[in-house]
Amino acid sequence: MRYILFFLLIFGVVACGDGAPSDAHDKGGAVNLDEIYLPDRCTNPAGCDDTSDSRPEIPETACDGDEDCDDGNFCTNDRCEDKKCVNEPVEGCCVSDKDCDDGNFCTKDSCVDGTCVFGEPLEGCCNEDEECDDGDPCTWNQCKNHRCDFSEKDPKVKCCTQDRDCHDGEVCTTDRCIDGICHNIVAEGDCCFDSDCVAPDICTEVKCTSENKCESTYKPNCCRNDFECVEKQCNDVSCIEGDCIYTPRANCCHQDADCNDPCKECNTSVGGDGYCVLKNTPECCVAEIYRTDFSSMGEFTVAPLDKEGYLTSPVWNIDTHRSVSPPSSLYFGDPSTHRLYPDSGGYVGGRATLRNVDLSRTNDPKLELQIYRDGSSRTTMDVLSVIVVSDGQETPMWTSISNLLTKDKFNLQTIGLTKFAGSTVDIILQFDSDSDFATTCQGVWVDDLRIFGRCND
Repeated sequence: MRYILFFLLIFGVVACGDGAPSDAHDKGGAVNLDEIYLPDRCTNPAGCDDTSDSRPEIPETACDGDEDCDDGNFCTNDRCEDKKCVNEPVEGCCVSDKDCDDGNFCTKDSCVDGTCVFGEPLEGCCNEDEECDDGDPCTWNQCKNHRCDFSEKDPKVKCCTQDRDCHDGEVCTTDRCIDGICHNIVAEGDCCFDSDCVAPDICTEVKCTSENKCESTYKPNCCRNDFECVEKQCNDVSCIEGDCIYTPRANCCHQDADCNDPCKECNTSVGGDGYCVLKNTPECCVAEIYRTDFSSMGEFTVAPLDKEGYLTSPVWNIDTHRSVSPPSSLYFGDPSTHRLYPDSGGYVGGRATLRNVDLSRTNDPKLELQIYRDGSSRTTMDVLSVIVVSDGQETPMWTSISNLLTKDKFNLQTIGLTKFAGSTVDIILQFDSDSDFATTCQGVWVDDLRIFGRCND
């Protein structure tokens, strides 16, 4: 059946032709059967059968002349060879930037009017380490991520290109440039400079001799610890950075003359270093240093408490409403109303100060006073404090926060001042409401204040 169809097709072509030559075939009008593609035509010289897969190759675009081969791409040379179109790319021609690539990351590849243009390499751009060289042996000269790295290799070392770059001016070193780094090699021996010698401890001095040997000597009067320091009477000693540092002990003595006071003598009853004590004579020891029943303000001075937001009144004053020794006492509150706070409320506080109290003329000094407090039930409010000032340093010695007072009566309080013995101090009575809430509390009274000590040792 296949062959019958084939001959019918050929007959039809011949019978239906009008004699005009075909554009795709020979001008003489003869049909070239070799150019006709039949799907079942066998090209296998070994023979054909219905199962053969052999097919003729599909020809390139057929043509009669170069004009038949125009592919519309001006970057190809179009010609007809053996009735087949050949579209050969034109070297260096392009349609878009992506057609241009010179393989160099550092150039800008562009298509300009159909021609590839490769610009100059970008400054600082690189592809290989060899492209990076600033002429300085102390920099890396490496290409990293297409960028030249000229960072310094190591600022702590000296770079070089030859041995003479490494000259250090020292006669006992050999100066060499090795792999671009200077090496100043010490000559035979232990040292070249004193700094080349290491001392074993702080009390050893070392130096470099002319034979390039380290020589050690012991520092005189040097110490490595406190035990190597010679003890001195009435001094504490510490070894600090190789030196023995002596600090005189306060009030220490070995004889009366060490006390530098005709009213003091040296007590050495415990053996070793003694301490200066007040002589028990009437002209030297005073049993009572100060006393007042606050019939007047006397040597006390008063001022409002210097704290932000506090009212300037009331202040400490002399009041006859309550006392232990009539007719009056020292009072913090408003004497016209006997209340701590004005009706509008507000923070209140003040100080009464006794200055320049000499505690050097008694033994075991103490402060005694009578206190009546009508304040808040909260102990952290309406606080009375006794403060001692020595060498400009304020030390609270007593507060109503930590000392429970019996209500509705005067309470006798005794405060030890032994830590300030031998000093001149200021005594401060301070009231601080630490609250701005208006209450009906009356305030604080102080009476029969005295400072005393012992003279009967």
